[in-house]
Amino acid sequence: MNIEERIKTCYLNKSLIFSGNEKIHLGSSSPRRIQMISQLKEPVRCTSPSLEEDTILKELQTSIDEKDPLVKNSIATALLARAKAETIPVKEEEILITADTTVLLEDQILGKPKNQREALKILLSLSGRIHYVTTGVCLYKNKENYDNFYLSAAVKFRKLEGVLLDTATRYVKEGKAQDKAGAYGIQEEAGLFVEWIWGDYNTIVGFPLGEIYQSLGGLFHENSC
Repeated sequence: MNIEERIKTCYLNKSLIFSGNEKIHLGSSSPRRIQMISQLKEPVRCTSPSLEEDTILKELQTSIDEKDPLVKNSIATALLARAKAETIPVKEEEILITADTTVLLEDQILGKPKNQREALKILLSLSGRIHYVTTGVCLYKNKENYDNFYLSAAVKFRKLEGVLLDTATRYVKEGKAQDKAGAYGIQEEAGLFVEWIWGDYNTIVGFPLGEIYQSLGGLFHENSC
């Protein structure tokens, strides 16, 4: 299977029905995701989900019967986004958006680093290699009315040596690798580590705005506000 086939959008559930008058409720306190959704429409509320993400993700991955590690991880990532949505109370006039991002190197999931030493180790493991970034999304009204999907993108890192190694070390020491899957944010100077990407850039950032826009359609039109 080639890269393009591996990174296609996949819906686990597509049943969302809405009037077009709903307001956006963002299930995240991430400044990056708030800024991105605000390009389309200001959220009326931003709520951080309350759940043990790492524990639930591991449980989901264990329960999924799938041999392809990318597909297995991608499904688990989408289901985690849905699990987040189910922990947040949603008002009738709202559509809740939740998302989660994971990084896969071969068959190894690279989570958020626990400390600077682990962060640098993760970045060096990506040096000169291809990895996959998956973002799962849930657009949610209630347990019967929601869309749940994932997108993946392939990323090739340059070899982290010389000035790039110095940059990676400084990036880690400044704390910028913390709280990021794979220990980097492509929208920051860590983008210098990237040789090429194949797929949607915003999926790598952690919020696939184009697919969200397509799914919600007229909700973002001026006359629907």
